[in-house]
Amino acid sequence: MNCFRGCDSPDAVNPGNNLYVTGLSSNVSKAELQNHFAREGKVVDVHLVVDPYSRESRGFGFVTMGRIEEAERCIKYLDGSILDGRVITVEKAKRGRGRTPTPGRYLGLRRIPSKFCMFIISAAHFGPPASVRSTCTTNT
Repeated sequence: MNCFRGCDSPDAVNPGNNLYVTGLSSNVSKAELQNHFAREGKVVDVHLVVDPYSRESRGFGFVTMGRIEEAERCIKYLDGSILDGRVITVEKAKRGRGRTPTPGRYLGLRRIPSKFCMFIISAAHFGPPASVRSTCTTNT
């Protein structure tokens, strides 16, 4: 079976203490999010997801609680609560840790300069220039 993003390594499986939080205001800080969740137990880690260029919050994040029971209390009591004037959603994250960060832009195929494309198109339409044509012929 080929596994790409769908297969998780064993260390990526969520034991139950990592929470996915959505509906966050772009003004919420890590400290405010930590204080909001600290009412239900020990907060081990807070990760706010931000745009890599503008550094503005993307409106969601992850909170890791000390124990599974504390995470369950957060889901029960903080889901639907109000933080910075916004109703937030709290649920168990699908993974125990975040994915490996990406550069924030597509790094796939590079574009061919337009001058080169025009040469390829004209060569395909009109055939290669005579100097190239003579080197391209094969003797069979």
